[in-house]
Amino acid sequence: MSVKELIIAILVVTSGIFNAYLWKQLVFLGVFSDGVLFSLPIASLFLFATALALVAMLGETLWLGVAAVFAAFTGSFFFVRASMPVISGLVLTLLFGLLAYRSIRKAAKSENTFGVNKVLRQGLPFFFTAVAVMVSIFYFSRIIVSDEQTFIPETAFELTLPYLEDALQNIIPGFQASASVDELLRKNAEDQLKSTGISQTSRSQIEKLVEEQRKVLEQGLGINVSGKERAGNLIYRLANQKIEDFLGEYKRYVPYLSAFGFFLAIKALTFPLYLISLGVVWGSIKMLLALGVIKRETVSVEVERLTL
Repeated sequence: MSVKELIIAILVVTSGIFNAYLWKQLVFLGVFSDGVLFSLPIASLFLFATALALVAMLGETLWLGVAAVFAAFTGSFFFVRASMPVISGLVLTLLFGLLAYRSIRKAAKSENTFGVNKVLRQGLPFFFTAVAVMVSIFYFSRIIVSDEQTFIPETAFELTLPYLEDALQNIIPGFQASASVDELLRKNAEDQLKSTGISQTSRSQIEKLVEEQRKVLEQGLGINVSGKERAGNLIYRLANQKIEDFLGEYKRYVPYLSAFGFFLAIKALTFPLYLISLGVVWGSIKMLLALGVIKRETVSVEVERLTL
């Protein structure tokens, strides 16, 4: 075991735990739409992926690499309260994490010519699956802690809402996800008055119409409407309410279904991250070669064959 190998192994552990901390903070705050906060765990994820790839490709000491991966992912789960689902998630995360390490290490040792894509194409998908499981367990823990019994993850809904806004405008004229319900009702009341030939009305008349429309909306939707909530939030609550009514007595499974839905969303996100990671690892190897930290060797290999 060399000092360089030990340093990379330590980097795997520290970057893995730090990445988990950033994901946990992001998930519990629920601010996926904030580009700055969202970029921090993504950046640390690239560092974690690069460190794990390097220790798997370049490391000679098997137990050190396995221990580093084990410590990185196990340490990540200290940020959430222990429970059977969390422990099960830890086991799955470790399984995919160790499969990633094994696949990369095996490919690096068996390939005759080194190529980042050839070495990482099987291992990195396992790595990103491990991270997706870990993040979805964080989301599950958030649901349990906050008693947020929702089927559709709010963060995932907020990310997709801008793409649904045009379709919703065809159903609800003037719909804007960021506007409050009262703002939309007020605009609708003013449009109604104008269509009847009434161009000038007092503010009190408009507010009275808004209040009446709000009550009709409450009765029609079957949920409380204060008027101050965002229209997007109202659509989110309505969607979850309808799914909850449909599930009935199976509502207790909502946290598990919600966490699984969140896992699928994160897993879909990891595909472009996988492609970017290939470039990051390739660039890191080029930099380490230029700095003389690692070196390229040509090794002769004896091949045993049976002949007639």
